[in-house]
Amino acid sequence: MNKQEKTEKDHYLTDTFIVETREKMLAFAQSQLKDGHRADDAVQEALTAALQYQGEFKGQALFKTWVFAILKNKIADQIRKNSRYTPVSQLQTEQSDSHYSDEELLCRLFKEGGHWHKDSRPQAFDDSWQTPEDRAQTADFWPVLEACLAHLPAAQSRAFLMREYLELETEVICMEMQITTKNFYTLMHRARLRLQQCLNRHWFV
Repeated sequence: MNKQEKTEKDHYLTDTFIVETREKMLAFAQSQLKDGHRADDAVQEALTAALQYQGEFKGQALFKTWVFAILKNKIADQIRKNSRYTPVSQLQTEQSDSHYSDEELLCRLFKEGGHWHKDSRPQAFDDSWQTPEDRAQTADFWPVLEACLAHLPAAQSRAFLMREYLELETEVICMEMQITTKNFYTLMHRARLRLQQCLNRHWFV
């Protein structure tokens, strides 16, 4: 790496970036940790790590995505080490007004066990796209997925993000959310159906 490249990379984490991104990071951390102080700690640790290692950022994904990946690891570490979370006392049981008959799309998006198929997994969860065209499509897709997730019931969104974004084990998720395995799979199933409908309406055109 030449001096110019190193200087450019050392200036990714600007004051403007922190102001624009920290609030979103904190909101995501709070949605998973259910504790403002610990969410703030996770965000601070993520930003500190990003500042320390930003020179290693390779530019294969958006810098914001790279920082959120660091935050993801900080949150996952806290969830695995602690058990003091607000329990989900009541499973969401409301029915959607929409029909979920598009099984072909559901099979296209998800494997039987509930994870995304490799070829259809949102690239916001996987920084593997490397061409400018792919990165542009990722940038377009993420706001759509983010909006779809925001409209899920809170329990469904939390369970889905813990599994697909934080990549936590089912047992860990059930313990932290204080739900049974059966309830977890019910949450995941309903979340997938709602995301299927939302993505089919707003992304797969």
